[in-house]
Amino acid sequence: MGGDGETSPNKPASKSELASKQPKMLDVAFAENFTQSGGKFLFCEDVEAAIVNLQNIAGETGLNKVYSPDENLRSLLSKAGFRDFAERCSDAELFCTTCEYLVAYNGGIMVDARHTKGNKLKDLPDVFVILAFTDQLVERLSDALQGIQKRYSGKDMPSEITTLHGPNKSGLQDPGSITATKEIYLLYVER
Repeated sequence: MGGDGETSPNKPASKSELASKQPKMLDVAFAENFTQSGGKFLFCEDVEAAIVNLQNIAGETGLNKVYSPDENLRSLLSKAGFRDFAERCSDAELFCTTCEYLVAYNGGIMVDARHTKGNKLKDLPDVFVILAFTDQLVERLSDALQGIQKRYSGKDMPSEITTLHGPNKSGLQDPGSITATKEIYLLYVER
């Protein structure tokens, strides 16, 4: 039997133990924690696979009127067949954005006002599609916050930094996190 933080053969490792003891498994820990919170995790080998997944999301949800504050994403959405872009989030059925970081420990997606274009979460459409890349994955919330401080050092620090979780968020509570009542699709693109 283990003591002092050791895991016994009969006791499974906690989420944080798994993430910290097996760095190569961060993506698995994130995916498990994110899907446990009700999020939909879609692994994409490349951007072309992300386009196919966007087409599948449109087919699954039946939604086409999209709001995206990101010009590059609008181009990607156009390639996936989306043609109806809303000028205001209140006119859209679907919201598409990028993120700052993915946090393996709690399955959270870190976004800020740049990603939401300053809109409050409650004012955004009920279906989110978030595009993230494998190099945005970190182990802990503190790693993500340090990354933001480093990235924006000497620049305008983003406001309204928060982590999003699906509607079934587990017991992991982080300050500043929001349990979304939104349906969240994450396109996790390898790079």
